[in-house]
Amino acid sequence: MSAGDLEIFLIMREKIRKEREGGEKEEDKKIRTAYLAEIHST
Repeated sequence: MSAGDLEIFLIMREKIRKEREGGEKEEDKKIRTAYLAEIHST
């Protein structure tokens, strides 16, 4: 498991937790999308 895989796992776990708590703020979505785009561009 690479460092990138671990990052993605943690992000997905956080996403699931937020959905259980009643959804994710729009700002959080933007931040995560930008972060994932940065991971995949390297």
